[in-house]
Amino acid sequence: MKPPKHRLPFVAGLALLLLTAGTRLEAATQTQNLNLSVGWNAVWLEVEPSDPDGQLRTVDQVFTSSQFEIDIVARPLEPVGTAEFLDDPASTFNQPGWLVWHKTPASGENDLILAMGNQAYLVHVQGANTGSAAGVLSVAGTVRFFRPTWIRGTYNLVGFGVSGAPTFDAFFAAMGLNQIAASPSDGSAPAIQRLDSATGAWLGANGSEAIKPGMAYWIWVPFALKNPNFSGPVSVQFSGASNLDFGRGPGTIEVADPDGGADNTRLLTPRELTFSNGDASLNHRISIQKVLPGTTGTGAATDELRLYPLEPKPETLTWQIASSGQLTSWTVVDLPPQSTKTVTVGAHRNWSTGEWFRENLYRIDVALDGGSAYFWLPAWAENQDLLGGTLGTSDGQFTGLWVGEVILDEVTSVTENGRPLRTAPSSAPVKLLIHVGESGSPSLLSHVMLMQTKTADPSVAPARVLVVDETKIPFYEGIEERNGKRIGRRLETTSYDLPRKMDTATQSALAAKEGLTTEDAVRAFVNGQSSRPPTLAENYALAWPLAGGLGPDAIVRTSQPALGDAAAQPLRLDPFHRSNPFRHAFHPHHGAGFAIERHFSIAFDPAYEPGLLRGTYLETITGLTAFPLQARGAVTLQRISTVGTLQ
Repeated sequence: MKPPKHRLPFVAGLALLLLTAGTRLEAATQTQNLNLSVGWNAVWLEVEPSDPDGQLRTVDQVFTSSQFEIDIVARPLEPVGTAEFLDDPASTFNQPGWLVWHKTPASGENDLILAMGNQAYLVHVQGANTGSAAGVLSVAGTVRFFRPTWIRGTYNLVGFGVSGAPTFDAFFAAMGLNQIAASPSDGSAPAIQRLDSATGAWLGANGSEAIKPGMAYWIWVPFALKNPNFSGPVSVQFSGASNLDFGRGPGTIEVADPDGGADNTRLLTPRELTFSNGDASLNHRISIQKVLPGTTGTGAATDELRLYPLEPKPETLTWQIASSGQLTSWTVVDLPPQSTKTVTVGAHRNWSTGEWFRENLYRIDVALDGGSAYFWLPAWAENQDLLGGTLGTSDGQFTGLWVGEVILDEVTSVTENGRPLRTAPSSAPVKLLIHVGESGSPSLLSHVMLMQTKTADPSVAPARVLVVDETKIPFYEGIEERNGKRIGRRLETTSYDLPRKMDTATQSALAAKEGLTTEDAVRAFVNGQSSRPPTLAENYALAWPLAGGLGPDAIVRTSQPALGDAAAQPLRLDPFHRSNPFRHAFHPHHGAGFAIERHFSIAFDPAYEPGLLRGTYLETITGLTAFPLQARGAVTLQRISTVGTLQ
């Protein structure tokens, strides 16, 4: 067994990207067939496999077959990025840059690797006839729209969605890698390298060679690349990350009903798709094909979520449905070189019973010489008329760790009378960690470690734990192995540091010295000092209780007496708090900041998908200015653990 040889630059310091089943909104599934050979294979997995509960599967569960034996699987730490593949069989991979699984590890240690979609893997198939066909591995999983993120000035290990046999020259012309030579005349390394399973070596690829589906390649990305998300000669852009979301509805554009009489109309929600041809010399035809109907939910029919191409109605300021009708198979446009075309698609919610959401799966095809490149495009819509229905509850439905992001895009105007909330010129992402205990009580976290209990017998499964007290870390073990050690996964946010403990027991030295008998007295004394009291203990809360709860139509917030809460527990940053923005570690005049208080609330939408909550975030901050500041935005929370107890 000889591993591939690779002498390409290595970028150190890559961080492990935590992906869980809760991070995807779409449920559209496809099956990908990977043609494997005996020996080493560089494969591109475009589907994301998961178990019936929606949890990601590991590579040992995915890369297995009754036809042949796979004994090594490895992937770089970043979904798309650089890594180094070494010659030495004893240390096959550069561990800081790779996660490696062995079927029979010599040391008894292994990395637990999640099988992520849109990811390159190096897979070794055991056998004597190296290079011969081993068989086909079929992998089922969810798909989503994908844009690679290239690292310029180095090689990237990546694959592409292609059908037919498009050539490298046709695909990479817009990147500036056309007329690729397997052996450049200047003696430099080839711009594109493919893995030869027969020899285990990386070989230069000619531009006339066909790109193979399901295969990963080393691609040299020049510094001059203008599009950091280049994914072919035609770039696709729309509002959203991995799916085309039409929201709640019912719609904002009224058009004539193509299935009814002249007086019948329907409301559509419009969304735009923008296509840009970066090729300098070739036209490219773009088409959209419906692959799957909206089968999410009970009794969903094939046309319950209907998408229509829209076009302006001549000599009016209104829209009409294009003559092609419902979007099932649509040639969008023939795009000339260096041109852009934006098309408008409208969604009609053609269902009135059952679940409140529907999803269709579409495939965007870009015609190339010899074949085409494609992008998966899930389309999602909600029916607001069904949002008031009973969702059903169960014990522990919201228990566990929820991680998400707030996108703040409105803020108090400091120049207008009345200080109204105004749309900000740019948005600010804020990471949020909330834990819901077994009793349903939520609490805010600033950090947490995902670990597990220790076990002396592999047949006794360890239990997952959430550790917030770092002094307890030695009592548990990590959930992944790296460099021979088990490590946990640390999640943290710099946006929410928890308050200092001000109770008299924690601040006993300060309370005794100053004669303070209550928590309020301790807090008032600290807030009134211009220099840090020497006896002030640096002891901070590990979790901060919140009022309310998580769930559809629910509200969670910092507790406030004005709202009927028993105790006032906003997020307080005292003048000497470690995160107080007005403090300076070395400036003698800035040793103390101002007392800052933060109050926030999240009003969750009625719409609910298991493991995913969305809502509206509103925060009020006092102490930064002479008047309260407010910020508002959208929030999305995803559950990544069902553990109900914090350690």
